[in-house]
Amino acid sequence: MSNYYYVDTVDFSYQRMNVRLQGGFRVRRRATPKFWLFMIFTTLVVFSISFGVLQHRYAQGARQLEAIHEYRDELILQVRDLNDALDYAQTDDYVIRTARDQLGLIMPGEVRYVNGAS
Repeated sequence: MSNYYYVDTVDFSYQRMNVRLQGGFRVRRRATPKFWLFMIFTTLVVFSISFGVLQHRYAQGARQLEAIHEYRDELILQVRDLNDALDYAQTDDYVIRTARDQLGLIMPGEVRYVNGAS
C-alpha cells in the first residue's frame, strides 16, 4: 500500500512540472511546433513594437534638433546685427548724429536756424 501511495505522490508532482515517469526515469515533453511558432511570433511582435518606439523617439529627437538649429541660426543673426550696431555706435558719425538729434548740440562754427512756427 505504501508503494502505491509513493508512486501517486511522485506522479502527481511530476505532472505539475510537465514531466512523466517512464521506466523510473524523468522524461520532459518536447516542445511542439505550435509552441515554437508562438515564441517566434511573440518575439517578432516585441521587436516590432520596440522598433516602432525607437523610430518615434528618433524622429522626435530629429525634430527637436532641427528646432534647436533654427533657434541657433536666429541667435547668430541677432549677434551679427548687435555687433554691427555696436561697431556703428563706436564711430564718430554716430556720436555726432546723436549729439545733434537727441541733445540739440551743434559743431563749432555752425549757425543754428530756428523755425518760428514750431
